[in-house]
Amino acid sequence: MWTRLNNVIPKLEKEYDIAIAYSQGTPTYYVVEKVVAKKKICWVNIDYKFAGYNREFDFNYYEKFNNIVSVSMVCTEVLKGVFPEFKNKIITIYDIISESLINNMANEGKGFVDNYKGIRILTIGRLVYQKGYEYAIEAAKYLKDKNIDFIWYVIGEGNLRSELEKMVTEYNLHDNFKFLGTFTNPYPFIKECDIYCQPSRFEGFGLAIAEARILNKPIVATNFDIVYDQIRDGENGLISEMNGKDLAEKLKLIINDKKLVKVICNNLKYEKVGTEKEIKKVYSLL
Repeated sequence: MWTRLNNVIPKLEKEYDIAIAYSQGTPTYYVVEKVVAKKKICWVNIDYKFAGYNREFDFNYYEKFNNIVSVSMVCTEVLKGVFPEFKNKIITIYDIISESLINNMANEGKGFVDNYKGIRILTIGRLVYQKGYEYAIEAAKYLKDKNIDFIWYVIGEGNLRSELEKMVTEYNLHDNFKFLGTFTNPYPFIKECDIYCQPSRFEGFGLAIAEARILNKPIVATNFDIVYDQIRDGENGLISEMNGKDLAEKLKLIINDKKLVKVICNNLKYEKVGTEKEIKKVYSLL
């Protein structure tokens, strides 16, 4: 796509002290080719290998940056494996998360408005292949077949919405699987849900998982590589295989085992999730 965009997007005329590409792909290419700056920094907030980017195409772009920032140690190791030539300028800076801000925002605005009294499962993320919503819908079908009283809510939009809605229809899950759209403040929903679920195929860090941890919610996530940075299986959440059946089994365990939920939530209370100190690493780069 960039080979086409490149011909129609003009260069910026002004010279800058620092230019930051805060995402891989188009922002990275744009900063290299369209921005004049004394220093250039780019962020990679995804597992580069799983995301399917092209080393040969990207090499000449990443070569131009003074620093390449990854959002987790796992992603850093992946990047160094793909681009060993740049290992000395690849650094790790975790996404900055404020516990006090999230707790305050969770008490502002509205969450669920449907007065439902059963189990609320929540997933937040774009409706794209990476987020593994097919596993979630398959898991919902298993749970419904077990006569479990639940609604699975999704906050997010994306290009797979119509395809996923069709899958919901095929599985007769209209009453159990709801797409809510997007919200500027999703935290009241996290606060009010019973279980937070992340069915992703891959992530760079898993920001929504961190937010659910802060709000002390039992979490079920698939076993993408980076999940082990945050979740200790059976201690502060559960990790499932990357398929609908096992995801459903882990959700069912959370729903039925009140003692396990108590252990998980108690462990979450004592975790330090906030990463405000990471801002100092950003300052040092600048």
